[in-house]
Amino acid sequence: TIPTLEPQMAKQTTYTMVQLLTMDEQYSKALTTLGRPGVQVAAITRRAEGYYIVHVESGKEDDFPLVNGQPIGAQARKLSDNDVVQLAGVKMGFFAA
Repeated sequence: TIPTLEPQMAKQTTYTMVQLLTMDEQYSKALTTLGRPGVQVAAITRRAEGYYIVHVESGKEDDFPLVNGQPIGAQARKLSDNDVVQLAGVKMGFFAA
């Protein structure tokens, strides 16, 4: 499922991953999807060696999410503390616990 934004957060354009994952109470799951279907969707996966982001779909060919301003491509990319993820026009900060 794709998290929905609480009304008080709907006007924000920058979120932390913790805010988004906590909103949907999915922080304990191994896979969480983020984005807007038909626009851009990515999945954050939790693996033994850390968290990864992978492109799921987009409305345009080769329209990949950005991590620190760089497209992630078709392969999973490991996330590091303080990475900035841009997906479907929304910037999010990734902070390792």
